[in-house]
Amino acid sequence: MVMNLISLTRKLVHQVKNSSLNQIRFTLENPNQMYLLCSRSMSVGKVNCNSKENDLELELASEQDNQDIHDYEELVHKMHLLPDAGHQVAILQPFVKWGPKKNLLTTPDLMLEEAKALIDSLPNWKCVDSIKIPVESLEKKNVFGSGQFEDLQKKIVRNPNISAVFISTNILRGIQRKELMMAFGVPIFDRYSVVLQIFKDRARTREAKLQVAFAEIPYLRSCLVGLQKGTKSNLPVDNTNRGSRGGGGESVYDSQIHLLDRREIKIKKELEKLSKKRTLLKCERKKREFPVVAIVGYTNCGKTTLIKSLTGDSKITPRDALFATLDVTVHGFKLPCNLTVLLVDTVGFISNIPVNLIAAFNSTLRDAIDADVLIHLQDVSHPDLKNQVATVKDTLLQLNIDSTKPMIQVANKIDKMTLEQLEDFSDLQISAKEGDGLEELVESIQIKLLEVTNRRYLRLMVLSGGTEYSWLHKEATIIKYTNTRDPQYLALDVLVTPSTYGKLRSNFPNIRVLTAK
Repeated sequence: MVMNLISLTRKLVHQVKNSSLNQIRFTLENPNQMYLLCSRSMSVGKVNCNSKENDLELELASEQDNQDIHDYEELVHKMHLLPDAGHQVAILQPFVKWGPKKNLLTTPDLMLEEAKALIDSLPNWKCVDSIKIPVESLEKKNVFGSGQFEDLQKKIVRNPNISAVFISTNILRGIQRKELMMAFGVPIFDRYSVVLQIFKDRARTREAKLQVAFAEIPYLRSCLVGLQKGTKSNLPVDNTNRGSRGGGGESVYDSQIHLLDRREIKIKKELEKLSKKRTLLKCERKKREFPVVAIVGYTNCGKTTLIKSLTGDSKITPRDALFATLDVTVHGFKLPCNLTVLLVDTVGFISNIPVNLIAAFNSTLRDAIDADVLIHLQDVSHPDLKNQVATVKDTLLQLNIDSTKPMIQVANKIDKMTLEQLEDFSDLQISAKEGDGLEELVESIQIKLLEVTNRRYLRLMVLSGGTEYSWLHKEATIIKYTNTRDPQYLALDVLVTPSTYGKLRSNFPNIRVLTAK
């Protein structure tokens, strides 16, 4: 009976009963037809590309010929990297049940909950089924054991409401993806591709879109290599869409690999241009000696909410969503000592994805890498806290962020915890949403920054409105003014960097220093 169903699936195209989804399963008469996965919403011949993709393509159009753009859009459609398309998803959560590869920091239930949250983050995507599956290893050709695989195949093939399967693991090898697509007859997604979809949906600025596009290329390349591997011939030639590419005996596979190579080079050049602009801004910040504090943490831990609470900026709109922030943003903030600090909001981290997906945001993450102080913000109310903390630390390590960089560990969302539960946490405790503990956090930031940047406290006697007075207003941080017995003079409490102190002594060798610390 099962083999009859599988055979029927290989010969027929089944329409999904849910007409709103309007998705078509593909035939498997020829294994290479996996490559031609398509949905009814796609036009034959000319591709109607996602609007967000079009925005980026228009920006790159001056450097890319029209054929490359058309071919790439078509490839993206065929690989289903379209967040707006929508899917009804069966989530399969494999977990290693024993041995050195078993994750001791989390549980299968928590892993599955995060997988569901990822799917729920995408518009028009819906989880219609979810299963936890114990496995010996994630390295098998079809991931699961033979008995498990047969049961899953029956379940998915028999359910016409399932239009895609999400295997919630890091990244599938090409051969694994190929085997699963052949067996299930629907598109297969792993964590890399789902997070990539979320990034594509959330990217707003040109730099974010370019970085997501850059991260997409190695994934597409691995998909093509996996589909090609083990077949007797190259991918089938689609003469209706070849255009001028792929001629001269070049296979469609080779043509598409070359297409990805060309696109990768062009996007890299665009990112390098933006990186140079960012470097100029960074040089200006260093010249003015603004201290920088970067907030890092697991996705949706409350980084943007914290920055809004500290700065009071009403324009900042935090969202309770995974990867709500893709663009690194910088916000000015004054400490009690009157020192202006730059707070950097960064892209959130997540477990069980290749670090190179986050590393694609390298140019913007440089702001975190180069910060004077890091704040590691943690959602202590989350049941998967230990795994999240370990993920952030491991990601920082893989991004080559100096392990000796000063870091403040901050426990956030204490408003969701009981006093008894909070006894287990020795870190600084706050509620960014309610404002609890923020004074203590600001004090910690001030102490750490003054220590790290070697700023000195001075009390100086200066002529009111005089040359020294004007110079200090421009070059130093004025903490306060104090009147003296002589109405012509003021006592100024100031903070100065080592370089500013040197200039002060050079320009005004006779200035009266009342106190120096």
